[in-house]
Amino acid sequence: MIKPDGIQRTLIGEIIKRYERIGLKLVGLKMLVPSVEMVETHYTLDPEWRRITGEKSIKGYTSKGLKPPSEDPYEVTAVILENLKKYL
Repeated sequence: MIKPDGIQRTLIGEIIKRYERIGLKLVGLKMLVPSVEMVETHYTLDPEWRRITGEKSIKGYTSKGLKPPSEDPYEVTAVILENLKKYL
């Protein structure tokens, strides 16, 4: 999946080139705007992944002197996922 910022930065050709460079052959491409359901299934909802993602995000916020949306890693990940649904 190439996210909107990748399209704006015109990275599609570079991404395809990287696949071809390692010997993979593309036989088809499909461009679409993902639905909320597609976004939800793309990002894992594994509790361990949610915890790790939340902890990393909290560290990122605090290292930049920002207040995280919550101190609970699971809540932070929930905020991230909601923002991704809106962004994509």
